[in-house]
Amino acid sequence: MSSTPVRSPGGGSSKRRESFSPIILPESPVTSMKQKGNLTGNARIIRDNCASICNLSKKWDVSNQVGADIVMKIINLKLEAQEQSTGSSEEVQYPVGLEELIIELENTCANMATIVDEMEKSKGHLLGVEKLEKFQNKGDTPIFVSWPTAKFGQFADYVASLYRKELKVKVKVKEKIAHQSTRENLMFYFSCWFYQVYIDKDIKEELYNMAMEVGFR
Repeated sequence: MSSTPVRSPGGGSSKRRESFSPIILPESPVTSMKQKGNLTGNARIIRDNCASICNLSKKWDVSNQVGADIVMKIINLKLEAQEQSTGSSEEVQYPVGLEELIIELENTCANMATIVDEMEKSKGHLLGVEKLEKFQNKGDTPIFVSWPTAKFGQFADYVASLYRKELKVKVKVKEKIAHQSTRENLMFYFSCWFYQVYIDKDIKEELYNMAMEVGFR
């Protein structure tokens, strides 16, 4: 069974051969980047700062696990001191070795604070590109695949704010856990540290999408 070709309105001679020109889309900087390995201008600024945010997120995950291990050591130390209690109540509440672990946890919090500060720097650069493109009247045409320039800055601002909120939780755990005595309270603070309520799966997926958008993955 033969199919009848669709002809454009207006007909014309049956002998005339129909020709169609392919639609040519502007080359994405992602394609250019993969071929040549370099970007310039706003595309380079966006890609570099998106890559920075993704890498900082990975560093945060490492620090979060380090901190969780320290918190668990603190819990075990305090519970063991209670089980083997032969001294004063203060020795049970603040056993030998606790101070060193708190210092380690404080250092971990400081590292995480630095990570958030760096995220906010990258956010500032991305918001700066958005302002520049508005000044240059470049419109909303995506620099890469589908994200308009404004989305990078907006998303970076959102991510940085969530990590800043999570940092406050970490600091609160660091300040409070040494003074807890019951297993329930100690495990509550461990959960507060380990299960990050502000940094959920959706944020991780969107970070991945951002990395894909700029060709970082």
